[in-house]
Amino acid sequence: MPVLKKLAIGLAVLLIVVIGALLVGPSLIDWNKYTDEITAQVEKATGRKVLIGGPVSVQVLPSPRLHVADVHLANIAGSADARMASLESLEVRVSTLPLLRGTVRVETVRLVNPTILLERLADGRVNWDFGPQATAPKAGGEKTARGAGDGSASLPGAAGPNIVVDSFTVENGKVVYRDLQQGRNDVITDIDARFAVASLTGPVESDGALTVHGQRLGYSLNVSEIVQGRTVPLVFNLNLGKDTTVRIDGGVVNVPDRPRLRAKITGGGPNVAQMIADVSGTRQLPVNLAMPFAVTGNVEASVDGGRAEDLTLKLGEMTFQVVADVATGDKTVAKVSVSSDKLDLDALLAPPPVEKQVDVKPVSGSAAGGAQKQVAAAAPQPAAPSAFELPKGVQGNLSVQFDNVIFKGQAIEGVTLSADLANGEVTLNQATAQLPGDTDVGLFGFLSARQGKARFEGQIETRAKDLAPVLAWAVPGVTAPTAALKDFSFKTPLVIDGDYAQLTAIDATAGGSRLTGGVTLAMQARPSFGANLSLDKIDLDALLAKAPAKQAKAKASDKPTATAQGGGQATGGGAASSPQTPPKVELFSPLSPLTAFDANVKLAVGTAVVNGLTARDLKLDATLTQGTLTLRTMKVGNVAGLSASVSGGLSGLGGVPTAKDLRVVANAKDIGPVAKAFALNLPFPASAIGAVSVDTTMSGSLLSPSVSSTLGAMGATVGLRGDLPVLALAGQDIRLGLSVRHGDLAGLLRRLGVAYQPQGKIGGLDLTAQVTGNPKLIRVDGLKGAIGTVPTSGSLSLALDGAKPKALANLALGAIDVTPFLPVEKSAGLFERGWPFVRMPAAWAGPGGNPLIATAAVSQRWSKQVIDLSVLNALDAALNVTSPKVSVKGTTLENADLGAAIEGGVLSVERLTGRLFGGPLTAKAQVAADGRMSVAGKISAADLSKAGSALGDTVSAGKVNGDINLTAQGRSEAEIVSNLNGTVAFSGRDLDAKALGGSAEAGFGLGGIVLALNQLGGSLGGPKQGSGLADVDAGLTIVNGIATANQLKAVTNVGVADGKGKIDLAAWTVDLKGAIQPAPNLLSAVLSITTKKGVNVPFTVTGKLDAPRIRVDTASLGTGGVAVPGLDKLLNKKGVGNVLQGILGGGGTTQQQETPKTEETQPSTNTDTEKKKVTPQDLLRGILGRF
Repeated sequence: MPVLKKLAIGLAVLLIVVIGALLVGPSLIDWNKYTDEITAQVEKATGRKVLIGGPVSVQVLPSPRLHVADVHLANIAGSADARMASLESLEVRVSTLPLLRGTVRVETVRLVNPTILLERLADGRVNWDFGPQATAPKAGGEKTARGAGDGSASLPGAAGPNIVVDSFTVENGKVVYRDLQQGRNDVITDIDARFAVASLTGPVESDGALTVHGQRLGYSLNVSEIVQGRTVPLVFNLNLGKDTTVRIDGGVVNVPDRPRLRAKITGGGPNVAQMIADVSGTRQLPVNLAMPFAVTGNVEASVDGGRAEDLTLKLGEMTFQVVADVATGDKTVAKVSVSSDKLDLDALLAPPPVEKQVDVKPVSGSAAGGAQKQVAAAAPQPAAPSAFELPKGVQGNLSVQFDNVIFKGQAIEGVTLSADLANGEVTLNQATAQLPGDTDVGLFGFLSARQGKARFEGQIETRAKDLAPVLAWAVPGVTAPTAALKDFSFKTPLVIDGDYAQLTAIDATAGGSRLTGGVTLAMQARPSFGANLSLDKIDLDALLAKAPAKQAKAKASDKPTATAQGGGQATGGGAASSPQTPPKVELFSPLSPLTAFDANVKLAVGTAVVNGLTARDLKLDATLTQGTLTLRTMKVGNVAGLSASVSGGLSGLGGVPTAKDLRVVANAKDIGPVAKAFALNLPFPASAIGAVSVDTTMSGSLLSPSVSSTLGAMGATVGLRGDLPVLALAGQDIRLGLSVRHGDLAGLLRRLGVAYQPQGKIGGLDLTAQVTGNPKLIRVDGLKGAIGTVPTSGSLSLALDGAKPKALANLALGAIDVTPFLPVEKSAGLFERGWPFVRMPAAWAGPGGNPLIATAAVSQRWSKQVIDLSVLNALDAALNVTSPKVSVKGTTLENADLGAAIEGGVLSVERLTGRLFGGPLTAKAQVAADGRMSVAGKISAADLSKAGSALGDTVSAGKVNGDINLTAQGRSEAEIVSNLNGTVAFSGRDLDAKALGGSAEAGFGLGGIVLALNQLGGSLGGPKQGSGLADVDAGLTIVNGIATANQLKAVTNVGVADGKGKIDLAAWTVDLKGAIQPAPNLLSAVLSITTKKGVNVPFTVTGKLDAPRIRVDTASLGTGGVAVPGLDKLLNKKGVGNVLQGILGGGGTTQQQETPKTEETQPSTNTDTEKKKVTPQDLLRGILGRF
């Protein structure tokens, strides 16, 4: 007994020790020594390395517990991140007592800071595929796989351990999904979740929250206990925040054979766009979805497919009915139908409301932060889009029907679409719609995948009785006459292949016009298009809409408001005194859009009507490539008689373009219709301009292109060659070779408005020069050629940088014969009426001229029209002209040298020198804009025998001297003559007395005196009878247009005539008195003996200066006979004897004529003749009576 008792006691102690060892032993084992074995087993199962960096501890009492820290699972090769998963710590606690009943009750499973990276690499591999270890079948694996697949394996509720999980928690978890193929990177952070599992057959409860794109989302899941081992009821609620929820209420049936979800889906929220942004982070949506939504419907889903019935989606005011049926198997078959009574595109395309930006708090936590750094360091780059494919194993049908589609405020009715997918190709059976204005649109065709790109081949057709309502709807504000868009039709085959689209055979008609051709559009990163179109006719006047009257009035009424506002701003703070700087305008910026695309265009238009004009034969053939424009031709055949074309190239359109042989050609036989068509203000009448032509070629930078241009107008040809800088404001000079040619200079002047008809043929115009300049200075150098028949050379300049322009001219002219240039008809006034003087009232002159200047008793020969001298205030100038010979009607000025200047409104002829008839000539003159003028000149020893026919029959021999010094003031001829002041001195020696006497007005009245002397000397003879010469002297003082002759003297073979008096130049009258003293001869001797005193015959010259009355007074002559000894020998001499007998009373006879004491030069009208005895007195009276 004691032995048995001891044995029993010993066994009991041993059992206690064994049980204690079993319960306490695990706590005494150092499990860290076995981490390598543990990681090796995990690596064997997953194919990935596992690193346990923290301690591992296992305990049994008081309850089983496992704790592992700092665990990491390696990623696949090729990833930028070395770790797929990381875990700060894992803790598992199991209740002890339920184990004794065969129940595993897990009190706690706690994951702290877990991070999982799910990644798809660029080559398509995914890191959640654990390779052959996870998928390789074992021996008999096919059966195992089938068993798992068909539910023959252990089923929840079948024999096995009873497992209960009281609490499975995840704290601060994180999941990262990265797709390098799609360039996608999604991060879910702050995952906090709790699970409670009553058993493997349920029920299961879970709830939690997570953060997606800064938005906190919550969920709850309630899975009931399996009913009869086949049905699993469940309810899932997802709270997306901001009153947006989704609920799935249903169950999974046919468990475990063919599980199938049957549930009712309900959901809704106040803002679809916000929900999408919260869930996906996408805020830029193609349409405006900032509107409430609601969804209800029944769904079924299984591995064999799914179906959605009675699915209703409400989006704002729109309601959509969706029916979908998908069957899977060897080939997936899907059918989807969408219908709605209204699709409001206006609401969907409206700008979304602006939302306030919300700052998102960064995720805290060291582990999460580390993971974030890893993800940021390996942020994916957007990958190239994948190849387009249509699934060949899928058949489908899509049917869409919208009763009304609201767009731009109107309804597009009857929108239908029907398409089938089969064998990797989509057949678009029909896509039709009825646009506003009773316009039908239809499209059909085929969509396929070729070489990784989508290709659509089909045809589009449109028909409308009137396209105007459609345009008014599609383009608001555009109105077009109905007639222009009647019977519209459009059809064309359509091909869209990847990144380009083709309209291969366009045939469109409207309003009697027809458009044919093709268009290709390349939809690439750099878009391009090609077009080859032909339009037979187009009426742009009918198509271009005019602004409604109401709108025009409204705009007009806006102008005063803007002005008033501007005025208000101007009056405040003196803003008006400092003008704003105008905005900077890029000169060639309008061409910049041409750099954004490429094009190849051919366009032909038969006729086009614009602004009432018909343009014919319009063509465009051009290529645009990489900002380079090549114009093969751009042509207008005829518009208002104008034809024009442009060809050549332009490159660098994004900056300063460069031209390459850019040629512009234009021709018009009559510029009049062109000017009328384009509202041009011509400087001269169209009939004067005549035919116009332009032929210009440019090359080089458009800022300073090299130009070669030929211009034709008015019968003239102008050539330009050289550089023409556009930005001459920057100081760059224009450098052009200039040529001007015209065959008829007189005709050119008449075209310019000058009423000019020369006396002879003056020739044409042929000049060449080099023009340089900028906005401050223009120079014409190397001027060569001929003006008419006059050789011309020299230089010109025009300075524009001063207060007024300043012109300089230095001209060297060849020999000039002015006579052919003189007008055919001339007036006798101070100015030649034939020349185009511009006459207009001066600013200070009244209707009758200047009231301060007396113009009484002015001859009508002097014009009272005001001479406009304001041009003298318009510019300053300096002129130097030389010529070896200047001839005017035979009068020749040799070595002519003219120097003149305009400054301060005063024209000064500072120098006029030369040799006139062999004598030196000097002169100066001034004319001021206010009418003040002066002239001074001197000529010496001018030999009139060298004048030739210059003076006609007036004077043809002798030498003259002249000195003139005159001043005047006036704005018309009458005023100038009336205010003429100064002195004139004139002398002539050995002049042709007969010729001089032939002009009564020659020498300020000296001609009239010489006339009397000539006739008297011709009858009586004298010492100078053989030569017939005369000496004259005149000295005049002019005051207010009246010349006072202090000395008028003429000496001829007849005698000496002295006179004094006045010549009224304004009235053009003369009043001279004087006496003639005959030269010593037989008659004067007889008279002296007879009268016993010297002979002194008074005379007067009065009347019009160019037609005076000349009177000689003979009343003082005595009567009676005189005996002259020694004359008896002469009495019988023929001729002289008869005269002497008559004089001496010896019986000489003559015709009787009445001779009054005072005789005028008018001829006698007596016709009676009789014989009578002639006394010397009667003879002298008879001689003088001729005058």
